[in-house]
Amino acid sequence: MKSVLIFCTIDVNLSELEYLAAHLDPFECHRLIAALHYTSYELPKSLAGAERKINQDIPCLLQLLHWNMSEKEGKGKTHEEIEHRLRQLNRNDLADWFGKTVFKQLGNDLGRAIQNPFGKLGEHETENS
Repeated sequence: MKSVLIFCTIDVNLSELEYLAAHLDPFECHRLIAALHYTSYELPKSLAGAERKINQDIPCLLQLLHWNMSEKEGKGKTHEEIEHRLRQLNRNDLADWFGKTVFKQLGNDLGRAIQNPFGKLGEHETENS
């Protein structure tokens, strides 16, 4: 069996994280980052303890990128983690946008894979036939 290295969430790209960072105010971003550190489905009644641990001087995008690529955080997870937490923080507008955008990108990626399933290898073999 071939092993696959996963360096971040498996279905979220940089431009999607940039959009989220641009549309969250600093308070909302700190709450989202704090919420993403919980592994339980439900959030605790108060995020205040976790929010105090978030460095306020680090820009939102960098915090999202750190979560996205860190072991025992976002690495290997899906967009569902972020979307779920956005809904819990009453940012359904961003959660809706995020879910639609990720699925659209996945659909585009799947379409490209179906059109050219072997990538450059398939092109090379066709030329040599």
